[in-house]
Amino acid sequence: MATKGRKTCDWLLLIFFVLTGFSGIKLHVINHENSLIDHQWFLWAWMHGLSSLVFTVLAIIHLIQHSSWYKVLNKKNPTKKLRVRKIAIITTDTLFGLLLISGIWLLLPFGEFVLLGKVHYILGLLAIVFGFGHILKRLKMLK
Repeated sequence: MATKGRKTCDWLLLIFFVLTGFSGIKLHVINHENSLIDHQWFLWAWMHGLSSLVFTVLAIIHLIQHSSWYKVLNKKNPTKKLRVRKIAIITTDTLFGLLLISGIWLLLPFGEFVLLGKVHYILGLLAIVFGFGHILKRLKMLK
């Protein structure tokens, strides 16, 4: 049972998820085409940073709206379905948390490490896979 506010948040989350993922992949591609690292890189970096910020704010709202999901984490002797949900919650939250931390670290003046950039990119790809899995499972709810 989704309210209008929840649906709006979900749709905006979907839009900014796609923008964040696309701009992140675009940045990675531009980094491999060394000749293009100039104004184009900065435009994509701004788009990625801004869309990531909006996505993060929407994700926090989304988590608050669905805070009941977290009750399963404290259940004793959960059913198989709840154990799967518990693993999914912990995995997804950890993945997006690491992605957020690595992204913030890369923004810091001393944070530009090639290895960290690659780790952030790989985490981003995993987040895209997990995110689309999450979205596809709930497509009916977005209608």
